[in-house]
Amino acid sequence: MKSIWKSLMVGLILVTCLTSTVFAAETEYDMSAAGDGSVIATFEDTTGVLTISGSGTMKNFSNSNSPIRSILGSVKELIIEDGVQNIGDYAFGDNYTYGRKSLTGLTNGSIVIPNSVTSIGKYAFYYGYSITSIEIPNSVTSIGDYAFYECSKLSSAKLSSSLGSIGAYTFYNCTTLPSIQIPDSVTAIGNDAFNGCAKLTSVEMPSSLTSIGANAFYNCKVLSSIEIPDGVTSIGDKAFY
Repeated sequence: MKSIWKSLMVGLILVTCLTSTVFAAETEYDMSAAGDGSVIATFEDTTGVLTISGSGTMKNFSNSNSPIRSILGSVKELIIEDGVQNIGDYAFGDNYTYGRKSLTGLTNGSIVIPNSVTSIGKYAFYYGYSITSIEIPNSVTSIGDYAFYECSKLSSAKLSSSLGSIGAYTFYNCTTLPSIQIPDSVTAIGNDAFNGCAKLTSVEMPSSLTSIGANAFYNCKVLSSIEIPDGVTSIGDKAFY
């Protein structure tokens, strides 16, 4: 009798393990511009790891049609593998203020962009509240407007040395960002680019810079000094208000 019960218990444990394995399945989402699976997002629901892989171009999404939109709030770690050629519009961004999820639950808030990426789209990491650091390789030549809008825990940002400009609202309300070194390649800082960066104490501006947009450093309360290069010919309204 004991032998029968032991066999039943072993069988129950095996069934339980198999069931758990089934429910731990990965989910794949096609993120490619061509819809051919050349860029895939793979989400592991038990670990919360979202991996972007492939060797193609990512689609530019709107605020409502990204295929991974519904799981963004459950992502604990984001891995972007080498081979992915760009980060599309709204790829990981969503407006959390209106009840939608963005990257709000990262336990590892460091985002590393691989050298294969040449552009980061607008709103790419919009409302990425739990992003703590971002490293953008020198292969990236453009970053879209609002790319890191309201990434309020961002404390470190390394920019590409090939970047031509910093767009409008790129780092808007990144309230914990303490300093930024603007690469020698940058010629323009867009409107409201660093508006609301309340802990920004240091900004290094390159000699290549020619324009600073309106409200660019608005409400940067602890920015005590700044050296504007001789090549700057225009500074927008309330740039340092």
